[in-house]
Amino acid sequence: MTASPMQLVRDPIVDAIEGLETFRVAGPGGKFIRVAFAPYTGNQLRGSVIISPGRTEYIEKHATTAVDLIQRGFNVLIIDHRGQGWSDRLAANIMAGHMDSFDDAATHLGLAIDAAGPRLSGPHILLCHSMGGCIGLQALLTGKLPTIVAVAFSAPMWGLVTPVYARMLAQWLAMMGQNEAIALSTPRVWQPFVFEANVVTHDPQHFARNNALLLAQAALQIGGPTNGWLNDAFKTMDSFTSDRLAGLKVPVLIVSGEADKVVDNDAHVRIAGQLPNAILRTIQGAKHEMLHELPALRDQFWTHFDAWLKTALPTSVQTPTSLHT
Repeated sequence: MTASPMQLVRDPIVDAIEGLETFRVAGPGGKFIRVAFAPYTGNQLRGSVIISPGRTEYIEKHATTAVDLIQRGFNVLIIDHRGQGWSDRLAANIMAGHMDSFDDAATHLGLAIDAAGPRLSGPHILLCHSMGGCIGLQALLTGKLPTIVAVAFSAPMWGLVTPVYARMLAQWLAMMGQNEAIALSTPRVWQPFVFEANVVTHDPQHFARNNALLLAQAALQIGGPTNGWLNDAFKTMDSFTSDRLAGLKVPVLIVSGEADKVVDNDAHVRIAGQLPNAILRTIQGAKHEMLHELPALRDQFWTHFDAWLKTALPTSVQTPTSLHT
């Protein structure tokens, strides 16, 4: 673990988190990822939650999620996954959303938890969103996260809503030496989105905050996924077979957004039915980013999360007596 020369982007929500610190963790191929730790400072800790974000996401975006978790009595660890955020980029074109290997990303997630060490006191819970759910499930199924006692998935990427030709085209282009090239029909560079055309949230405030953070720090920006990203994503998702899933014994919560146009909700149904200890909940009307949705929809996610924790965690850590505010 080495100290990061990079600072967190200035933001009122980020600045208000007491004791927030960042560091860097080396992983496969000598690449580094950026990691942030936010401590719970009350008098009854419930455990530690590790956030595995989605594609294009970064630590600062999930500061709002960190606040929600700290108020519930948890330490929080958030990572910038390989190839995005302020972690080392994996392609010559720094705007390319490239992933060298989802399994390497799973390994790097485990290394980040190890590097945080005793900071992550209490039971370890994994909270994954979108692509982070693909990486998180791969890490769990390959034994890379031995300390995790429960995992919650928000709109996990276990299937993608893509044109029927996307898989074959990405595979062919990768084989033709275009592994690091940005996939056809996806953005070459990041540009601010128009709220009315977005497919991820109904909440204009969360949407505007994300745009503002990315405009404030160009290093966080990323374009479309590469052919290599798509090719390895499909391979990894295909590997989530019933025989592998049957071996995952930890409590699992899966929350789908009924109006999600990014990931395939049918994959949530399939995998929930093949995991031995999973529950599936759907939030009517919610788009893809339920953790950044309108308050009424976001509150439904946390209601499901809190109810699930009552059975997923030991009784001794169910209800903290003092919450950080």
